[in-house]
Amino acid sequence: RFEPALLSYCMFYTHYLGVLAEYLFKYALNSITAGNFNTYVYWQIMQFVLALFTSLLLPIMTVVFTRQTQNYLHKIRQEIMHHYYYEKSDEKVSSMQNH
Repeated sequence: RFEPALLSYCMFYTHYLGVLAEYLFKYALNSITAGNFNTYVYWQIMQFVLALFTSLLLPIMTVVFTRQTQNYLHKIRQEIMHHYYYEKSDEKVSSMQNH
């Protein structure tokens, strides 16, 4: 189970790595215009590795975030059910719906 802060950091760095991969294209373009093919290939490989890592990490973080949200909503529903049905409250259905 992920903590909210850890999830936030992971999602931030996932997006940061995606931006960084696009930023590296500038260096690759400068290398190819200068005629340095080996440096161009190096920057393209770096960009590919970062983009691959980002594309693999982003869906995982999305699933973890969705599960965390669903667990939180389930907990809220459980507390509402406990409040209205297990504590023998005599509230009407209309007041339950408006709560």
